[in-house]
Amino acid sequence: VINDVLNGTTWIFWDWSYATPSDFSHFEIWLNETFKENKSNSDYNATGLSANTGYEIQVRPVDDVGNIGKWTNDTARTANDTTPPTPIFVSPVNFYNTTNPTVTFVCDATDDLGLQNITWKVYDNTTFALLNSETKPASGTSASASFTKTLAVGGYRWTCGAGDEAGNTQEFSIFAARNLTILPAPPEPPAPGGGGGGGGANIGTGTNTNLSGK
Repeated sequence: VINDVLNGTTWIFWDWSYATPSDFSHFEIWLNETFKENKSNSDYNATGLSANTGYEIQVRPVDDVGNIGKWTNDTARTANDTTPPTPIFVSPVNFYNTTNPTVTFVCDATDDLGLQNITWKVYDNTTFALLNSETKPASGTSASASFTKTLAVGGYRWTCGAGDEAGNTQEFSIFAARNLTILPAPPEPPAPGGGGGGGGANIGTGTNTNLSGK
């Protein structure tokens, strides 16, 4: 009899009792009708499985001249994934001030099994009203997403969030959000003025006076 004695979100451990004959060689281990390995011990730890999924193990003994015994089977299910992903702020830094209205926000995320998406949200810093949001697909156990937005002059709070393949989600609350301010652009400097025309020099043509008394 095969027993599934322990399981997790990505693994199942089986063991079984077997009266070992003198000519015993090994067990053939199959999982969902796919051969996995030969082993002499009466246990098997299946790893790399999907969460909340059923699996069937098939085991049969083989003797030292290759005779194969009967199948013994058991079905078991991996545990459900209940661990949410972890969103991570990347940039811009908290309390970022800029006169450039176009800002690129970057959020990272990690998950123990598999990410599905990363979400960005921005709120009014005074009323806390949600102004804009966007969700991008993600995969693997670590991912990054960027969101380029053009905002009006004013104060904002922005957050990151993430979801995984099992439907677990997590995002920063508005009270843990990062702050950002779009400042008015500085006034343009005045254009340099044109110079006035210079006055012409007056050159006299008066009569020379003889001061010699002659």
